[in-house]
Amino acid sequence: MTILAALALAAASMATPGSSVTTIYAPYLAGQNGAPASERAIYARPVRALIARWFKLSTAIGEVDALNDFDWLCGCQDGDPKTYRGKIIARRMLAPGLAELRVVVRVTERAPYMARLRLRREAGRWLIEDLFSADFKQGLQAALRSTIADDTKLLQAKGSPQ
Repeated sequence: MTILAALALAAASMATPGSSVTTIYAPYLAGQNGAPASERAIYARPVRALIARWFKLSTAIGEVDALNDFDWLCGCQDGDPKTYRGKIIARRMLAPGLAELRVVVRVTERAPYMARLRLRREAGRWLIEDLFSADFKQGLQAALRSTIADDTKLLQAKGSPQ
């Protein structure tokens, strides 16, 4: 498959909020142990900026922090494609170009993981603007900001420049 064809396929698979969520969770069904959720191209611009800042700080610290010890999309560390089940249980449009979908995901034998994804349409794709779950009660963006603040304090305490 050519790069252009692959890009076209990826863009088409994110054309609706529902198809976007299906694409976001597809690696779990396929049993792919690819890039962590934090490194995937599934986030809207403001979240990508926060992730970049957080990644830079967490790399400088060199320690596991509150956000890099589990997969953000399932609240798990490892998934099993044999047990994976995912379902969109609610959808609603909040505004033009802004949708919210509730999903229930089972990636392991443990209890299902419930999440609410707020998606924003950018450049023809529906991307995660925020994610709410048991791990992110105030949302992924709030968790990123809080962890960035914590990591900044830790880095300053170590005497390293930001």
